[in-house]
Amino acid sequence: MNYLSDEELRSTIQAATNKSESFHGITLMHLLSLCTCISR
Repeated sequence: MNYLSDEELRSTIQAATNKSESFHGITLMHLLSLCTCISR
């Protein structure tokens, strides 16, 4: 219940989640571009 009522905690968790998703998205795009280059 603390999570729902604590704006700062929610903001911190959301920022960490966004950072993680951004990192994984960039990594995935990099791997896909490498695979495309190798398969040519």
